Amino acid sequence: MDIFNREKYDLVFSSGLIANNTVKDRESRTVINKYIAFCEKLITENPETKVDDLCDSAGTGFRYLKKYGEIPVVNTL
Repeated sequence: MDIFNREKYDLVFSSGLIANNTVKDRESRTVINKYIAFCEKLITENPETKVDDLCDSAGTGFRYLKKYGEIPVVNTL
């Protein structure tokens, strides 16, 4: 992941946790690994999307993950 995408990833990843009042260290490794994969896929498959929209999608994705144990395959944007 190049440096630009890394900065975008850090913003998107943390915003999804913040939106759900979650602390990374209190979540299971399985949940965090699924969320990491979701954030990476979200950014790489939507390179032209604004960071704010990606952050909104990350928050929604994390809520689904916590509620259902998976994130839907459909594009959340």
